[in-house]
Amino acid sequence: MVQDMQTDKKTWFLCDKWLAVAEDDGEIERTLVPATRDDLTSFNLLFSTEARKSLTDNHLWFSVVKRPARSTFTRCQRLSCCLTIILTTMLANAMFFQTDSTSSTGTELRAGPISFSVKQLSIAITSSLVVLPANILIVTLFRKAGPKPPKKPKVRNGSSFFQPLSQEPILHTVKGPNPPTVAPPRTLTLLP
Repeated sequence: MVQDMQTDKKTWFLCDKWLAVAEDDGEIERTLVPATRDDLTSFNLLFSTEARKSLTDNHLWFSVVKRPARSTFTRCQRLSCCLTIILTTMLANAMFFQTDSTSSTGTELRAGPISFSVKQLSIAITSSLVVLPANILIVTLFRKAGPKPPKKPKVRNGSSFFQPLSQEPILHTVKGPNPPTVAPPRTLTLLP
């Protein structure tokens, strides 16, 4: 997208090709034409954009590796949520361990090579209902959390804790045929 700062007009350009010598067709220079409304609303573009966004941001497991750059939901937080899912699932499975004695009613469901009883199905649903709310809450809290505010420099006696160094040039004398040189002023810059 290119925005004209004077007219505030936005123009979109679609490339969908690599600009690299070692990738795709090896071209590093392309001529792009402005995209029309039909180009911007085409199924292929919308599907690929949404799929990429869903895999890199909305999918918890994939997003640990490939996180969006502008997301405040960090990799560490995402990994913590994944571990929480694993641990709460293990806890729910331990709660129902060996509660399923063989079904006396003989109601066994078959889905191809997989067979399970109605009691096993109810245990699976119950353990999912135990695990899901806690994990949704944790993920939501991490997603809604904003970045930390920048720290302000400490102030002592009304002046900044860090004072700039002397602004006066320092003369260095060098023995030999070279004349003395003047060093540039030294300052200390504070970064937020």
